[in-house]
Amino acid sequence: MLSHIYIVKAKGGLIKIGRSACPKRRITEIAKATGTKVVKQHIFPLCLNAVKIERCLHKHFAEYRQQGEWFDISFDTAVKEAKKQEFQTEEPSKAIIFEFESNQLRTMVDENGEPWFCLKDACDILKIGNPSQLLKRLNKSGVISNEVAFERSVARLNFINEPNFYRVIFGSRKKEAVIFQDWVFEKVLPSIRKTGQYSIPTNQQLKGKVEQKTFENFINDCFIPDSTNKERARDIYLVYQGWCLYNKCEARTIQWVGMQLRKVILKVNVHRME
Repeated sequence: MLSHIYIVKAKGGLIKIGRSACPKRRITEIAKATGTKVVKQHIFPLCLNAVKIERCLHKHFAEYRQQGEWFDISFDTAVKEAKKQEFQTEEPSKAIIFEFESNQLRTMVDENGEPWFCLKDACDILKIGNPSQLLKRLNKSGVISNEVAFERSVARLNFINEPNFYRVIFGSRKKEAVIFQDWVFEKVLPSIRKTGQYSIPTNQQLKGKVEQKTFENFINDCFIPDSTNKERARDIYLVYQGWCLYNKCEARTIQWVGMQLRKVILKVNVHRME
């Protein structure tokens, strides 16, 4: 429930820490009920977690409690401690949950329509034992810690963007990685896209490749002279996956795409020799 945290100082010096949806009216009621003038007051912004903050402040000042919500502390001390709290002024993001075998993959979509994936869930599925260590190897700009609303609770989780998500998948040598990868491309992303919450990658994002109408044109356009650069090959494969989604065709394996790239490279090398 949305409420304000308020702190008031009575004429006698005691401090009251409370919460109310209408704090000014509540403060007036307090003055009338106690017969004591309120000499100072501080009202914090409307927030979703006022109950939690109030409980935390009461616990922090428990040894100074006189009666009810009244404490024998200074007004400035109470306000300073309250300002340290994290006021949740926005609704938590809604999680979109997918089931992969016996595991769940929690996802969310940001204001730009981009999907984010729960790092812990991805690690559980891929049997990666230490998500915190893996986190250090990911691009920091593609990691967020966000509060997510579930049916009966709110939790703070680490979410990673698509590029980091693919790094996690490609970094795993387990057989589950290939199955998981195919499931994400064939089920998760198309499903999110159908809800209108996940936008099709733009031509610029896919480096202009999605507008190619045949795979031959696509693969030729992706030609890279340095075939030993595995990271570059993976980048091309990600673009290829986007191309498949855009053209509604079944994606082949990264090995198959690699074979096609090698054929293109051989053709170019033969042409150069001629």
